[in-house]
Amino acid sequence: MRKSERTMLTIGRRGRTTKQPGILLISWREASSMSEHDVLKKNRNFYIGVGGTVLEGLLSGSLFMLLYSVMQFLWSGQFDMNRVLVLTCVIAVVFLLRILIYSYGYTKAQIGGAEVSKNTRLFMGDHLKRIPLSRFTQGQTGDYINTITSDVNNYEKILTHKIGDMAKSFALSLMLIIFVMTIYVPAGIILLIADLLLIPGLWLSFRMVRKYGKEKNDICAENVSSIVEYVSGIQTFRAYGVGGLKNKTVINAMREFCRISFVYESKVLPIGAVFGILSWLSCPLVILLAYPPHRAERQMGTKATPGV
Repeated sequence: MRKSERTMLTIGRRGRTTKQPGILLISWREASSMSEHDVLKKNRNFYIGVGGTVLEGLLSGSLFMLLYSVMQFLWSGQFDMNRVLVLTCVIAVVFLLRILIYSYGYTKAQIGGAEVSKNTRLFMGDHLKRIPLSRFTQGQTGDYINTITSDVNNYEKILTHKIGDMAKSFALSLMLIIFVMTIYVPAGIILLIADLLLIPGLWLSFRMVRKYGKEKNDICAENVSSIVEYVSGIQTFRAYGVGGLKNKTVINAMREFCRISFVYESKVLPIGAVFGILSWLSCPLVILLAYPPHRAERQMGTKATPGV
């Protein structure tokens, strides 16, 4: 093994250090040379995963068209066994394609998001190595621990789950609105307005998160710092045969964390609940709005039948 290979810490496919040739993915030297843009740069697997999730969402939305076709056949009296077999085969093919595309896209999204979070962890670890020991005070220790653990995990969850689900929901909503507009334009406009209510909902949510989220992060960092300080101190005391039962700093920090968690949820959750109620009210509103034209059309069809 060459000298350059011995001095380089390599990271294997499962995040462990390895010296086996041929599986080198990234090193601390490469991590130290990466910029912030390179760390957060998305890869090909990530975009494939998002595209697969969106395509699976469009296929799931096509089932609404099949359901509409079934209702049309029933109303016109043209529903027979041949149409049942055709629709059944189409549904089976759609479900098979959904399973294949979703499994492939989900796997690619997990791989792509994990690669980005791995580079982020390496970059943060290299950055922490350069921080002087004097900076690790009580308040900043919790910030560092939360950043390299909880914050990176949350970012990875957003990459692997949330972004794909958001793109899928957006594409499915857009397809549903266009499909409904081809049938009855006012109903499509109502669905569009219901979706546009997401904009003020997000604005209010961002304001609440900006107001209470920072306070929650600060209290969480203080809580982690207090626990780390308590564990480190109790280990020293136990080495001399001394122990303790209570620690006011840890108890107060946990009590404050419980308080801010309740306040945070009580401010953010009602916004989502109100948006959900308003958006789902669009369904009965569409039914009430579409019933009079449908009734008039059915009456006209009934009157025209005797004269045929």
